[in-house]
Amino acid sequence: PTADVLVFTHCGHDELLDLGRAWEALPLQEPLQMTWWRVPAAEVPRGDEAEITDWLKSTWISIDAWVSERQAG
Repeated sequence: PTADVLVFTHCGHDELLDLGRAWEALPLQEPLQMTWWRVPAAEVPRGDEAEITDWLKSTWISIDAWVSERQAG
């Protein structure tokens, strides 16, 4: 409960589903964009299932927005 949460997402190379496929694809021909951010433990809801669900949905919305921006550009 005191741990921060790391959120990681990427855009591109959706076919690289495991280490073997990633290894076979090297060197990558297309860019792979990645980002991650840290959410301090104090900002992550604990206990209340509705608050946790809302936080997860909000996090997914942020991830989707980040991916959409990269795909549009």
